[in-house]
Amino acid sequence: YSYEIDSWDELAVPLHFLNPDGDIPVATVYTNCAAPPLPTLSRCHEVGAFVGRFARSHAGASRVAFVATGGISHWVGTPETGRINPEWDHWVIDHIERGDVEPLLRLTWEQIERDGGNGGQEIRNWVALMGAVPGAKGEALAYEPVREWITGCGTMWVHA
Repeated sequence: YSYEIDSWDELAVPLHFLNPDGDIPVATVYTNCAAPPLPTLSRCHEVGAFVGRFARSHAGASRVAFVATGGISHWVGTPETGRINPEWDHWVIDHIERGDVEPLLRLTWEQIERDGGNGGQEIRNWVALMGAVPGAKGEALAYEPVREWITGCGTMWVHA
């Protein structure tokens, strides 16, 4: 459990570019993607759906943006450190592009560990975003297996 979470690159980098003056209100929702017990992908989707409904019901005239961060395939601190699985990364990206979250919800922890590595568990954030914007489809803006960062890096725009 955490009462205080230090913000790392997963929040600081996007906010640096999206809100450089820090003048836009930000509410952060953290997803446990690292330490057991991890929430199921279905639970992440449900939490995202709740956050989306809440935001829409309280936004008034304000616009709301949801930002999800996290790597795709990467193995960190394991004998396979440095491995990247571009095929799996594209499989995840393809489902988000189609707005087809169901196959992602069916993934087990073991399947993600096998195909996406322990860092691949971060797709929980992407799944939560899909819950926040039901029916949304994604657009892959960029993907590259970045060996120097030991991760599959993707950037997507998800819109309803």
